[in-house]
Amino acid sequence: MKRIILFIAFVACSVLSVSAQGQRIFLFDNFAKGLVQFKNKAVSASYMNYDANNGKMYFQQGEDLMELTNAAAIDSIKFGERIFLGYRNNFVELFQLNHGKVRILWRIHKIHEGYEGAFGTTSQVGGQKIQLQGNFGMGGIAGAGGGMYNGSFGLNQNDGNNRRIDIWKQKSANTYLFEKNGKEYSVKTLKNVYKQFPEYKEQIKAFVKENSLDMMSADKAIVIIDYLLSL
Repeated sequence: MKRIILFIAFVACSVLSVSAQGQRIFLFDNFAKGLVQFKNKAVSASYMNYDANNGKMYFQQGEDLMELTNAAAIDSIKFGERIFLGYRNNFVELFQLNHGKVRILWRIHKIHEGYEGAFGTTSQVGGQKIQLQGNFGMGGIAGAGGGMYNGSFGLNQNDGNNRRIDIWKQKSANTYLFEKNGKEYSVKTLKNVYKQFPEYKEQIKAFVKENSLDMMSADKAIVIIDYLLSL
């Protein structure tokens, strides 16, 4: 009876969503076992993955791919030591830093740069797209602990004449949420950081330059935020 109640609680937060979304960029290389803790204390487990392009949490139910909705009803989702929290209508990943905590609202996009031309140069002309086969596509996300693509976009694929086409670049658009001196802040770029913390601008600039940092990858961004929290 208890298992039935937990299953109903889990599915009540879910909708079938195999074809509703466009291109997906999953945060993990493979669907990983996630332990879902609901705010009503119910607990459920399933193989899950987070789509960092569309901001959707998916889980596998048999042969079906389901979307986990109603994030407000979820307290946390644990993938081993990695923890996601329900946040408004989405999910954020919680990181413990040396001087505080940061929550990452993951957003990773693929930007089409062009097609590979003569001598390895990038051209904006011609080339066909390659349809990836299967449910989840292929690929990887640097700085995000893995990742896989899902969509009808060529990922530096070869055409029939062994020429590479369709050059794509990943773009990070993460939002970083944290508290400092009892106030919550939200930043995406270094410009945001400088604007919201003008009193620390020169110190942060020097730290960023000295350590070759930027906000284009999560691993570097959280180093900047941890330094900010130490000031």
